[in-house]
Amino acid sequence: MRPTLLLPSLLIACSIACESTKVVELPPNAPLFLEVIGRKHVVGQPVLVKITLQNTSQTPIMFNSRMILNSKNAAAYARELSLVILNSKGVDVPFTSKLNVLLSEPSDYKTISPKASYAVTHEIAQDFSLSTPGTYSIKAYYKDGCDTPPKAPAGTKLLTEELESNIVKLTLHSQ
Repeated sequence: MRPTLLLPSLLIACSIACESTKVVELPPNAPLFLEVIGRKHVVGQPVLVKITLQNTSQTPIMFNSRMILNSKNAAAYARELSLVILNSKGVDVPFTSKLNVLLSEPSDYKTISPKASYAVTHEIAQDFSLSTPGTYSIKAYYKDGCDTPPKAPAGTKLLTEELESNIVKLTLHSQ
């Protein structure tokens, strides 16, 4: 096999991979960042979102890394993440999954160093009624609902505040 044939194959593979996964730099001072993965989304197909928690401080932070996505109306212990999704008319799209969630364990907590981040990916078409073509607005929230989190190590801050993400648009096509 000639090496000149391999290079175009690698370039094609790279361009295909780069089109399907968008690389986004986190803006400064945005501790919770939301992005929709992929370029074209079709009703009935999976929709992936990536939620990144970034430590923008100078101090390590400890957080609940379970990052369970649940309804914003679920009991606090049963979620760390919730999404608010509005359809093109501004109507809230309901969370339709039913989850049986256990309490957080001390092992669920991790530390993020300053300027570092932690990301999770969730498939949301299975959890929300995304059955109509159109444009949707999505915003993520993080809040640790554990009543008794473990004590943060010395010099580390326990993340107890609710964080809000940026708003992203999702366009669902019929085909």
